[in-house]
Amino acid sequence: MAELFGERLKRLRTERGMTVDQLAQTIGVTHSIVRRAENGEHQVRAHRLPELARRLNVTIDYLLTGKDPDAALRNAILRGTSREILLAMAKREM
Repeated sequence: MAELFGERLKRLRTERGMTVDQLAQTIGVTHSIVRRAENGEHQVRAHRLPELARRLNVTIDYLLTGKDPDAALRNAILRGTSREILLAMAKREM
């Protein structure tokens, strides 16, 4: 079963050692908004998504869908993969 947005939000928050209050404060909402979003009772407004994704160190795509189309390329860059291989990977994704 696919992970829902609220489940993903809670997982990411806890993996980063953040409390509900800490996350709420960093994105400018109340703790009840974050808690309700994690429980699937509230949709995070679109204008909050960039800051939320940044604070959780994920892309907006990943935050919303659980998928990150650039993950393989980003991981290859972090591993120090050669320029030629990176270029080939990027061409394949186009």
